Amino acid sequence: MLKTLDTAQYQQLLENCPTGMMLIDQDGKAEWINTALRNWLGTQADAILQQTVDTAPSQLHALWEENASLHLPASDPQDDIWLLATSQTLTNGGMMQFFTDASPLKQLMQERDHLQEQLAQLSLTDSETGMPNRRALSQNLESQVSRSRRYHNPLTILIMRIDNLPDFISRHDTDSAKPLLVAIRNVLNDQLRWADTIGRMDENEFLLILPETHLDATTQMIELLHKRFDELVIEGFKNSDFKVEVRFSAAEWHKGDDVGLLMLRAREQLEADEKQSA
Repeated sequence: MLKTLDTAQYQQLLENCPTGMMLIDQDGKAEWINTALRNWLGTQADAILQQTVDTAPSQLHALWEENASLHLPASDPQDDIWLLATSQTLTNGGMMQFFTDASPLKQLMQERDHLQEQLAQLSLTDSETGMPNRRALSQNLESQVSRSRRYHNPLTILIMRIDNLPDFISRHDTDSAKPLLVAIRNVLNDQLRWADTIGRMDENEFLLILPETHLDATTQMIELLHKRFDELVIEGFKNSDFKVEVRFSAAEWHKGDDVGLLMLRAREQLEADEKQSA
């Protein structure tokens, strides 16, 4: 036969329950909180007793809301507390609020979001250079072409191909090639304006997306890049005699162009130059 608990035992049970509790009377005043909720609230606990949602500190208003969540920030974000409320209306018109600690779940969600951000970043980044990869460049170019269509702003792309890079990579391990790839990245980034995007399309192809730029404005940039690559010296690079053989091809957006047509014109010019130099 089950033993019936007396009032004192009920009070002790509620007081020591690991679930946080707050009793609200029919006038909306907080009459009582148990030990678990008091521990979570810390020094703020006394600020809510005998208070209503209108007179309590604004950061604690969620304690009165039905099925709400409450964030209790700490000096170290790792120690933040997140409470989830479940509400139960009482027969006298009051309400009992039950609170569970959702902090571990919230931390898992934050870690998941962080991992998703990292995965998204990796999916848009070339692993060897840290530059935007083909996917990221395609998204950016699509956006820039849409902008030019709408506002008729100039837009030019510049394909840079390093002819002897695949052969070098095939004859050396990744660690040997990395200083070279980083040096190439740095030369390109030095020419980057705030609105430009530079990334790696393929093993030996790089794409420069140049908004607000007409085709004739790329001539000086190409000359400067040729000069920089001719003078390129890579510190600690074992193959000091290696010279970057680079070719460029530029194309300007025309009315009616989509990304495919713009890229096709740049590639056709690149292939034509290759045949001519062969």
